[in-house]
Amino acid sequence: MNDPVYSRLRIRADANWRAVVRAAACQFDHRIRHDPAFRFARKRFYRSMLAEHRIDRRALANAFRL
Repeated sequence: MNDPVYSRLRIRADANWRAVVRAAACQFDHRIRHDPAFRFARKRFYRSMLAEHRIDRRALANAFRL
């Protein structure tokens, strides 16, 4: 995990992608969450959180691979 914001989401590695997006959306203020000017920034943030989650899931799978 390279992104320190991902660790603040407190998401388990076995959570689905919707839980990650919900937790990431809660990190924003409600004004930023609904402002169309920040749409691309929000999308970029969600994508980076999903990428970190994918890395976390892969690490978990590799740790328990038999």
